Amino acid sequence: TLEIHRPQDTGLAEEVVNLGRLFGLPAVAVQPIYYLEPEEAANCRLLRAIDQNSRLEEIGNDFGDRGWLSPQEAADRFTDFPEALDQAGQIAARCQPALPGGRPIWPVLRLPPGQTADQALETEASEGSERLFGRPPDEVKLRLQTELTAISRSGFAPLFLIVADIVRYARQIEVPVSTRGSVANSLVAYCTGITSVDPIAHNLLFERFLNPARSSPPDIDLDFCSRRRDKVLDYVRRTYGPEQVALVATIST
Repeated sequence: TLEIHRPQDTGLAEEVVNLGRLFGLPAVAVQPIYYLEPEEAANCRLLRAIDQNSRLEEIGNDFGDRGWLSPQEAADRFTDFPEALDQAGQIAARCQPALPGGRPIWPVLRLPPGQTADQALETEASEGSERLFGRPPDEVKLRLQTELTAISRSGFAPLFLIVADIVRYARQIEVPVSTRGSVANSLVAYCTGITSVDPIAHNLLFERFLNPARSSPPDIDLDFCSRRRDKVLDYVRRTYGPEQVALVATIST
């Protein structure tokens, strides 16, 4: 399809329609959406100024034409091109729901061939338990399986695999790393190398970390050496994609 953005430029819009007919491509009415409510246009302009490190008066004032259109507003705007508007409706009708519905969206993991995230985590945890406990006693086996079942039921296996991978890399390049908080209560975290605390020996309760009544992902807090943590951040971006990584901060004022 060929897009018509600004039908008020009638001459250009007609050229687009004619070009489409020449190549057998239908024209479709489109509207760039930068905000949903009209009063947000000023904020959009301000963000553009911040992004370009410019003064407001140096930024164009064309953001008033980039908001969400109601069906009637769209019909009025593209009144001279009803076929293009109809084509937009046909495309919308063919679209399937794509929003996650509250489910976590994990980065793409490098899993062993033929294994799911749950299976890969179980393999890592089992191998780790043998490395740490030798011949794991029944108490360790039962606790490990209980935790793996809870993690699988919650869909959080990718979280453990990602964090274990990051910690493993930090240790490979000798960047000091340690965990803090309730993740020390997890035997799976201990067996996969995320933590260095044995929750069995210290009688730590797993439910303090991952409670069945809680649907949000558990927190796994990592502290890296401040002088070299940028190397770890660079690895995370390269491995999982820069679009999957964000830095957050808490600023006290």
